[in-house]
Amino acid sequence: MKALILAAGEAKRLRPLSADIPKCMLPIDGKSIINYQIENLVAAGITEAVVVTGYMAEKLEDHLVTSNPDFSFIFIRSKDYAKTYPAHGLWLAKDCFTEDCLYLNADVICHPHIISCIVEDPRGSVTAVQRNPWDEEEVNVILGSDSSQVVELGKYISKSLNDGEFIGVTKIAAGFGQTLITVLDDFIAKEEFKKFAADALNLTIQRGESLYALDVSHLPAIEIDTKADLDAAQDKLAAIQNDPDTPCFTK
Repeated sequence: MKALILAAGEAKRLRPLSADIPKCMLPIDGKSIINYQIENLVAAGITEAVVVTGYMAEKLEDHLVTSNPDFSFIFIRSKDYAKTYPAHGLWLAKDCFTEDCLYLNADVICHPHIISCIVEDPRGSVTAVQRNPWDEEEVNVILGSDSSQVVELGKYISKSLNDGEFIGVTKIAAGFGQTLITVLDDFIAKEEFKKFAADALNLTIQRGESLYALDVSHLPAIEIDTKADLDAAQDKLAAIQNDPDTPCFTK
């Protein structure tokens, strides 16, 4: 299995910290955000990743290759990163979805067991969910009656319907991926360039594909969008380092 990492965005909400460096290269305890991800992928047995770059692409690509000499990277540069949303990055890398693939956003710090347990989960397409308090800025999820399956996800889900937060770590099985490709192709054909990755996943679910939920509420994870998130990521990282062997239970 290979990973697909979306890393094209400008991270305007983190300026001036991101004015001269891609967000995922920002250091926490002396190591870049994205290199924590690469370590977690290797720990899960994944040694190859397709990375969609855009903002300061050459700087990020050089950083990844130089700091991870034993890892295999395939880079896809988005020329339109400044005027498109993440679903466009998925479309650029849609060939990944012809086989099982682990999709990540490049700005996620998480416990390594989240990735390894999703990779090992036998249920097909699986996404990590945390039972966090509702936040209108996050991608929220609605789960089925037994909480094992995502029935809807997006930024528009109300507090009354919300069952948790999508954290951007998702295994996409080949069957789900084929339908996802048709969704992404539809976006491009209709010139709907400002769609989130969650929008594409949600439409794939609505077209009949199953996306299972792995509850990782007990494991540290955060998607970094703001300075407050970056500060909180330091605490999340400390929690991971203090308890690296916390088990991850698949429902």
